[in-house]
Amino acid sequence: MQSYKHIVRDENKIRGMFPLVVLLAFFLTLLCSLPSFCYAEYPDQELEISPEDIYFNRLHKEIISKAEMKVVNIYRYWLIVLTVLSFVLFITLSLLLIYVLKLKNSRSGAPDSIDKEVEERTENLNYALQKAHVEEMIRSAYLATSVHELRNFLNNVIGLSGIMLDKSSGEINAQQEKIISHIKESSQHIMHSINDAHEAYKLATRQQITRMEEFELLPFLEYLIGSFSVKAKEKGLQLRLKPLQESHMIYSDKGRLEQILINLLSNAIKYTDKGFVEISCEREDESIHISVSDSGTGVPDKLKDMIFRPFIKGEKHNEGSGLGLYISNELTKLIGGEISLQSTSEQGSSFCITLPVKGTT
Repeated sequence: MQSYKHIVRDENKIRGMFPLVVLLAFFLTLLCSLPSFCYAEYPDQELEISPEDIYFNRLHKEIISKAEMKVVNIYRYWLIVLTVLSFVLFITLSLLLIYVLKLKNSRSGAPDSIDKEVEERTENLNYALQKAHVEEMIRSAYLATSVHELRNFLNNVIGLSGIMLDKSSGEINAQQEKIISHIKESSQHIMHSINDAHEAYKLATRQQITRMEEFELLPFLEYLIGSFSVKAKEKGLQLRLKPLQESHMIYSDKGRLEQILINLLSNAIKYTDKGFVEISCEREDESIHISVSDSGTGVPDKLKDMIFRPFIKGEKHNEGSGLGLYISNELTKLIGGEISLQSTSEQGSSFCITLPVKGTT
């Protein structure tokens, strides 16, 4: 666009020069036609002599001869001068005309070439976008099918293992029970990793949707405490819900919030060998703070800044996909909240989820 403006400006300058060139040519022509200009080299006494006087006066033959020579020389001189000036004027006008034609062609051709290039690039980008969209659809369909098949297989393994451990299909010895228990735990672990990977993929490709609703917070938290009570008891941990000062209503996606708190409670129990895991809740203005605290190993200082990135795992427990906190962070953003961490190494951690009390319009 800048070069196009320069072209227009130069063309306007050249157009403004044509009247000056025409006036200059007219002035030179008029000047050459003036008698006073043509006879500028003659003395006054020579100009006063008439042809008759010269012809009949033999005494002036020498003057006549000199005058004739002078006239011839003057005409030759001005003929050369006018020829040179005409040639220079012709060359100048020709060059100006050529330059103007080039500017006009470049001016008319540049937008066409730019438009053509923009059109070609747009077509290429549209083609690449459509191709990427088709590839993404194929990849999503393949992943969904694969995850579905794996889940069905693992659910069958977990279900059959549970039946065998219940001894409803017959008695098993201690060695067999140990092997079957290991099969069930490994299958559950693989199922959890597959679910996390699929969830992370859907979050990255923005395939998740939210279903916002208003619900009471206290029964929701009591249900979560009951879901993890057996697991906490097996590790000898105290799982507790800090008493709420009042019943709070919250507007959020209940399923997503449950998924977030399940991840946080699972991590808290996994990284706590003794002591407690606690859920607390308090309201501040138009926000609700839900905290999951524990007395476990805490988060090392070097991991605090990257704890919500994918595939980050603790040092003492290397099992798992390393996607739990990443998914929790992304889901919290999805439902309009934020999550923060306060932790001291070897003294425990506290993850706080901040959510708006009411939905934003």
